[in-house]
Amino acid sequence: MAEAVTLAKLQGSAPVDRALGLAAANGRFGHRDLLSILESAAPGQLRRQAPEQQSLSQGASPWADYGSLLKEAN
Repeated sequence: MAEAVTLAKLQGSAPVDRALGLAAANGRFGHRDLLSILESAAPGQLRRQAPEQQSLSQGASPWADYGSLLKEAN
């Protein structure tokens, strides 16, 4: 909590309050987690997202036949 008080003095209480809420919702209270949340939520910060064609995510298509495979096994 000392970190939260210090950060609130530097960045204001509203952003720190939001960051504390996010930390609580995600169980993130480790060393520098609060600062990391504040930095990631900074307005005007550049955010990048890979296009679908270049994404490394496998998506949900591998799970498409999962239910039918279970029925066949029984």
